[in-house]
Amino acid sequence: MDILTKNLVNGSLPKILSIESEGETIEQQNAVEELLSSYVNLYIEEEIRKEALVRNVGSFTNFLKLACIESGNIVNFTKISNEIGVSHQTIAEYYRILEDCMLVEKIQPLTTSVTRKKLSKSPKYILFDLGVKRLGADEPFNPGTKQLSVLFEQFIGLELCRILQQLSIPAKVLFWRSHDGPEVDYVIELNGEYLPIEIKWTDKPSAADIKHLLLFRAEYNVRGVCYVICRCNMPMLLADDIFAMPWQELPKIIEKFLQMPNAHL
Repeated sequence: MDILTKNLVNGSLPKILSIESEGETIEQQNAVEELLSSYVNLYIEEEIRKEALVRNVGSFTNFLKLACIESGNIVNFTKISNEIGVSHQTIAEYYRILEDCMLVEKIQPLTTSVTRKKLSKSPKYILFDLGVKRLGADEPFNPGTKQLSVLFEQFIGLELCRILQQLSIPAKVLFWRSHDGPEVDYVIELNGEYLPIEIKWTDKPSAADIKHLLLFRAEYNVRGVCYVICRCNMPMLLADDIFAMPWQELPKIIEKFLQMPNAHL
């Protein structure tokens, strides 16, 4: 299992990385599973109980599992409230608690449009660690290609948030989705200018991967280049000012967009 796949499957908590450094045996993976399970069941829930942040711990525990399952999806407060049996407002409060405890990253939608009347207006929430997300959602440690693609998109979203936080720049990580289908996974916004980014779990990106980037660029004030972030080995020109880039280059891409002095891409 390569480093990227390990990050998608087991997350990147320090103790997990320490166990992984010992090898890739069944015993090591079992130790990873036990540690992640204890983190979900003991640390998170006990922390909530200790701080008395919620009145109904049982409802919150059920919510936490659904929050892990729905991580990275556009949240449907009504659906979750119906499944748990609490109010829409309570679900919103539960998510606020996760935000305050830094257990999720909230990704807001881009809602302004000149040509499209219906854009998604509900946010996405991404669990802070993908290993915790997997255990909390009762997902296996050997996901297929489709699930790896979903996890990769969330991984990049978390990386974008962390990069901007480290740089202390007032840029925002958004997403763009039209009700009639087109969507762009992430959009970095700074002073009314945009950097659209598509995420693809592929090492052979093609022109088929950029159709929504082209639609976005035709409508919004895109600063410079658009990107497809994927598993390719080197930069690839897919169209005029649209590049496929290795995921490892993400910090350089953001630095260039923000026009930082040390940008060198």
